[in-house]
Amino acid sequence: MRVLNVLHHVATGGPQLYALAVARKLRCQGVDVVFALPNGNSSFPATLKQEGFAVHQLTLVCPRPPDSLAGLLVFVRWVVTFPWSVYRLIQIMRQEHVDVVHVHSVLTLQAIFAVVLRRRTTVWLFHETLVPKWYVRFALVWGRLARAKMAVVAQAVADRYFPRQSSRPFLLHAPVDLERFDPTKVTIEDCQRLRKELHIPVGHRVVLTVSNIHPGKGIHYFVEAAARMTEERDDLTFVVVGKPLPSRASYQQRIMAMVQARGLEERFRFTGWRDDTPQLLAMSDLFILASPQEACPMVVLEAMAMAKPTIAMDTGGVKEIIQDGLSGIVTPPHQPDAIANAALALLADSGRAAALAANARPRMAAIFSLDTCAERHVALYLRALAESRRPPLSPSESYGGGA
Repeated sequence: MRVLNVLHHVATGGPQLYALAVARKLRCQGVDVVFALPNGNSSFPATLKQEGFAVHQLTLVCPRPPDSLAGLLVFVRWVVTFPWSVYRLIQIMRQEHVDVVHVHSVLTLQAIFAVVLRRRTTVWLFHETLVPKWYVRFALVWGRLARAKMAVVAQAVADRYFPRQSSRPFLLHAPVDLERFDPTKVTIEDCQRLRKELHIPVGHRVVLTVSNIHPGKGIHYFVEAAARMTEERDDLTFVVVGKPLPSRASYQQRIMAMVQARGLEERFRFTGWRDDTPQLLAMSDLFILASPQEACPMVVLEAMAMAKPTIAMDTGGVKEIIQDGLSGIVTPPHQPDAIANAALALLADSGRAAALAANARPRMAAIFSLDTCAERHVALYLRALAESRRPPLSPSESYGGGA
């Protein structure tokens, strides 16, 4: 079986890491995976190529509401480039002789149009919770024409976009790689080295968040919570791991101004993007995700797999991941004071923090493992192929000519 993954962003983020992790596992099961990505500067395409995956980059604009000048310009570019994007995707489907087109994001409508014209078996995976419903209704008309098999990364996404459908979308939770995110594989020396590298004062507790610097990821809430926490404790260092996005430079400036205005320059460490997340999680005492718009945040899965006390806002499928009060803490969205209060309580009660951490990893192993996720992908692909009555191409058909 040969699968084309179509992603709507080239920057490394949750959907990209999700697709890569699953692609590695699928390759071990004999499923070939090819990637189609937007043009742009990012390390993600190079990472895919280094791991032996075929990568195609093309003009693939993600639409934005035309409610500002910047939004209007993006919307116009989306409309103007739409036919060319569809044509290029059809070319890629022909060139790669794919059996299944796996479209990530409701915003990647160009791929659905290409499928309608090319007639390929399609899985359409919704990662988002905040896309306007009018757009989704419009997109789903084309999804039906494409006979796409619908899937979601959380039940919360299905509840938002498919509330009245008798046939519910297939559930494909984001996965966590339990072999990579294994607390027993990180040594005390690894943690000491990181503390020294990041200039963490001796005796300080480390509060970690992992997220790109983007308004939707709630870094401003994290800073506000940190300011509240430092009113009561003087032994805290806050570490933000994530890439500042060039398109969101003004937001990064806002965050830095907030840190400075609250006198927290010595308390914060902004590391940029790093690939040693398991070690950083192991070094930390507490993980917080202050994002108010998530579906199935992989970083929460990773923190829990590393057996870390975890706090996240109640958004999207967070409550499907965290059993509130049992394997982590869920706080109301948009309320940094609630995050601060929960964090201070855990930092003051090591027994409760340890109990949450002890329950976290077994839950990840039971529901969110990468092996389980890959098996569900194969099952969904086979079901989609069966419903479209299109068997996978044989090796000679895939590579010897004929789509």
